[in-house]
Amino acid sequence: MATAPAIRRAPAPNRFPTSERPPLRVVGPPSRRRSSWSLRPSLVIAVALVLGSLLFVAGAQAYLTQQSVRLAQVQAQLSVQVGEHRDYELRVAQLSNPSHVVGAAQRQGLTVPRTVTDIPGVTVPPAASPHPARHATRAGASGAGGK
Repeated sequence: MATAPAIRRAPAPNRFPTSERPPLRVVGPPSRRRSSWSLRPSLVIAVALVLGSLLFVAGAQAYLTQQSVRLAQVQAQLSVQVGEHRDYELRVAQLSNPSHVVGAAQRQGLTVPRTVTDIPGVTVPPAASPHPARHATRAGASGAGGK
C-alpha cells in the first residue's frame, strides 16, 4: 500500500498584525468577586417606593373620604328640596281647584253667573301663498314634485 503524500496547508491568516496583537495573559479560575451592584442603593430605592406608595394611598383615601362627606351633604340638601317641591305642587293643586277659585272670586265681590254659554270653536283656514307661481317653480326645479 502506498502512502499518500502529505498535503501542505497554508498557514492560518493572522487576525492581528504582529505589532497590534494584544498582550497575552494567564487566565485563572473564576473569582467570586461581587459585581458592581450594591445592596444599599437598592434598599433605599425600595424603601422610597414603599413609602411613596403608602403616602399616595393615604392621600387618595383622604380625598375619597372628603368627597363622601360632601356627597352626603348634597344628598341631604336634595331630599329637603324634593320635600319643598312636593309641598309646592300640593299647594298649586289646591289653589287651582275650581271650587277654590270660585270661592276666592266670591270673597272679592264677584258673582257667579246663572248661565254659562260656551263659545263655539273657530277654525282658521290656512293662509294662501302670496305668490303661487313662485312656489310651483321651486317645487318643479327641486324635483320634489310638490310632495
